[in-house]
Formats: sequence, structure tokens, C-alpha cells
Amino acid sequence: MAHYGASEHQARSPSPHHLFPLLPQLALRNALRYFPPDVQNVLAPEFAQELQQYGHIYMYRFCPDIEMRAYPVEQYPCRTKAAAAIMHMIMNNLDPAVAQALPRPSSQMIPRLPQFPQELVTYGGNGQVFSNWAQFWLTMSYLSKMTEEQTLVMYSGHPLGLFPSSHSAPRLIITNGMVGPQQLTQFLPGAPKSGC
Repeated sequence: MAHYGASEHQARSPSPHHLFPLLPQLALRNALRYFPPDVQNVLAPEFAQELQQYGHIYMYRFCPDIEMRAYPVEQYPCRTKAAAAIMHMIMNNLDPAVAQALPRPSSQMIPRLPQFPQELVTYGGNGQVFSNWAQFWLTMSYLSKMTEEQTLVMYSGHPLGLFPSSHSAPRLIITNGMVGPQQLTQFLPGAPKSGC
């Protein structure tokens, strides 16, 4: 059974970027926004330690204690089949047997990059399903409540919420924003000029 969490025996994904002076405080504030103020003082030191140790806040304490795999659609606690299908796809992406590098046939020359599902990395060696495990749980919560007249809107792994929609509207809308190193330096002086 795949149980995720911080382990010294697991391979780690490469640090996504070098933190420049203002990023640790911003990363910590962004991570704590998912939690009520009365628990933020407990979580802040733990998240700061993850950031220091791994270069990212994964929120390992919230890793699911279940086998990460795609379950039959009818086993998901949802009000709609569309929501169950989305949960199914998320769990499939996080299944270590699916996410880990698999050998390619010799006719394909492009090597497959290693994946790190315990760190939510399942795309191209550094692409994450979610930025942290709180986003995983929040998304699953929204999906369990979603009706046929609602759409879940997500931005770069962050669930923005359920919004009213029609029966014929998409159940999920995902947008991703990527800023390259050259554009990043325009908005954040002191950001690394390459290799974000």
C-alpha cells in the first residue's frame, strides 16, 4: 500500500526553484490560508520546516492514509457520476504504479522522467497535480458536494470553489498560469534569472 509522507528513504523531486528572500514568508502565508487562525500557530513551524528541508510546503501531515489508486467510480462519496469520474482521475494520477517512470518500448527515444507522487508530482518530472495535500482534500470535499448544476473552478491546483452553472455546463474548469524566468523578473526583482 502506498502511504505518502516525509520519508528519508523516498526519492525526492528536485527543488522547484531557489527561494529568494521574500518567498519563504509568502509561501508560508499562502499555505496557512487553508486553515482557521486558531490552528495556524501550530502549523506554521511545521510548514516552515518543510519549506526549509524540501524547498516546498507539501503539508505531509495531511497525506491520505489510504492506498492511492483509482477505485471503482461507485465507491467515491459523490452526488454525481461526473464528480466521481474526476475523483477517479485524480486518484489514478496519484497512484504510484501509474505515476512512476515506466520503461518505454525501445522504438521510442524520449526517456520518461521520474515522478514523485508523494510530492504530488506526476507530470514531466516536475508538474504537480496539486501544490499541497490541503488542496487535494479541499478538491475532494468540493467534488463530494458538487451537483449537476455546479462547476468546480481550479487555478493551478488551487480549488477556487463551486459555482452555479447549468446541467450542460462543464463540471470542472482548470486554468494554469505559468510565468517564465524572464517574465518573473519583471514582476519580482531579485527572482532567479533562469532555472526557476
